[in-house]
Amino acid sequence: MNAVTRVFCIGIMIAGLLQVAARESHGGVIVFDRVTLLHRSIYLKVLTRGAVFPRGGCRVTLSVGGEMVGHTLTGGDGYGFLKYTPRSVGLKRIDAGSSTDTGSGLLLVMASHEKAVVLELESGLREMLFSGGDPRRIRMAIRSIKDRFRVIYLSRTLGSMLAKPLLTQSGLPESVVLDYLGPGTFKMLKKKGVRLHAIVGSGDTLSAVGADFDKAFSFEKSRYGKTVKNWQEILENLNDLKEK
Repeated sequence: MNAVTRVFCIGIMIAGLLQVAARESHGGVIVFDRVTLLHRSIYLKVLTRGAVFPRGGCRVTLSVGGEMVGHTLTGGDGYGFLKYTPRSVGLKRIDAGSSTDTGSGLLLVMASHEKAVVLELESGLREMLFSGGDPRRIRMAIRSIKDRFRVIYLSRTLGSMLAKPLLTQSGLPESVVLDYLGPGTFKMLKKKGVRLHAIVGSGDTLSAVGADFDKAFSFEKSRYGKTVKNWQEILENLNDLKEK
């Protein structure tokens, strides 16, 4: 990660922390975004919190796409899990509620033939705000990608809890946000049958996970993948395959 990217990430991390602190000061239910294939079971994941620390022993009701799918009791660490098998494809809202709080997240259910493009949020936001990119054109480019592929956002530095409010504020198309947990993040998805087509990210990210994708792009100089100047170059390189 170069110096400019590092300073940028620190800045947006502080902004995100302030937003989350204001929103979550009373505690709540955090719902983690998930990705799976049609008819492939997955564990929905929640975290119940007090004002400062996780709060265990909470009964949480979970719904997907407006349909109640079950309950889970969070453990001492505040985490709770519920096995769920999707019956239709698409981007679905997960709603969770305890006796005192509610939260929501997203579940992306893909068909076996669909391909995914992963967009590292920190790289994209930096391009929008500090590299002279036209925010409107960047939003249009990502919408164009979303029209042809399934989009998965990746947060390497901020974490999904901080990144999701910034995603909304930036006006980028809605989709799941996954935390980067090293190369295993995508090896597990590939093991489940998710077809990873392309990734747009930092040089560090491409070096670590680029081999898991057919195509890799970065706005930074990178030893792996292709260095691009703007989103139009990415669209041109993806234009040979039109899947959704």
